[in-house]
Amino acid sequence: MYIYNSTGQTVCLYDQANDSPLGHTFLGTVESVDVGKVRVLVTAKMKGDIRTAPIMEKLEWHDSAYITAPAHSWFVCG
Repeated sequence: MYIYNSTGQTVCLYDQANDSPLGHTFLGTVESVDVGKVRVLVTAKMKGDIRTAPIMEKLEWHDSAYITAPAHSWFVCG
């Protein structure tokens, strides 16, 4: 898988909470990979799914935060 070998790559994670019909896309850079989990330094949170709406509303988010999730959850973007 490409993300496993791509520290520094810009990736996204789409998360659709039960209370939101649109969900959110988190955007960041790969920091590390360990046993199928990818740790990403996330710098932006946007409303909706970036795969279907390439111009999106940026939501309030921390300056940066880490999200660790299974490698198959992330996709290359940006």
